[in-house]
Amino acid sequence: MTIPNIGNAAKIAGPNGQPFDDRYLANYSVLGDERHDVWQASLRFTKIFGGSDFLTRVTGATQVLGLVEFGGIYADLNRETAYLSSGQYGFSGYYTPVVKILGIELFPAREFPDLGKPFVADYKLPTRWSGGVQGLFVFEYPDLVDGVRISPYVAFASGLFGTTPAPLPGFTKGMNAIVLGTRAEFSQSLTVSLSYFKSFGAGGGPGGSRNPLIDRDFVGATVTYQF
Repeated sequence: MTIPNIGNAAKIAGPNGQPFDDRYLANYSVLGDERHDVWQASLRFTKIFGGSDFLTRVTGATQVLGLVEFGGIYADLNRETAYLSSGQYGFSGYYTPVVKILGIELFPAREFPDLGKPFVADYKLPTRWSGGVQGLFVFEYPDLVDGVRISPYVAFASGLFGTTPAPLPGFTKGMNAIVLGTRAEFSQSLTVSLSYFKSFGAGGGPGGSRNPLIDRDFVGATVTYQF
């Protein structure tokens, strides 16, 4: 026997709530998700800049590899269903339990946002369409330091429109990220890599889609030695 996903238990106390069935029987399951069709499309541009190009002459690199990709995602979301988006923490649809004494209802169920802060309403829900752009540029300096091949790089990503529903990896309008790094090859055996990651943007109100990585910068270092 299979029954549909009832969502969070807090929702059963509200209007049209579904009764919670806590039986544990053989061949009895509760669906924890809902199947949806998702389409993705991307357009990628790749360019290798040589020694005579403007970018290499300005940076002094012997070669620059550039890659820029535009992407779009479509998910067939039900219009009447409140889906979650990345980092969202609104409380729309959640209700307090009904308080009864001797079968007499003293306090009816109340939706959490009616209680005031910090129980804010959902503000910026996921959209069927979402898209963005990401890119990578690698600069080659084989002779900058004697015996060391240095390859600095910069990568970026930005949400241009819409909000991809969770847990799909995708885009949120206004959410941006940048990575700065460098790779140094001291020999065919020893390589050292350093990187710095920062994400910013994507507001949307207290109950909107948020940036879960905002104010959380990351620094990475890797040393590889091949025997």
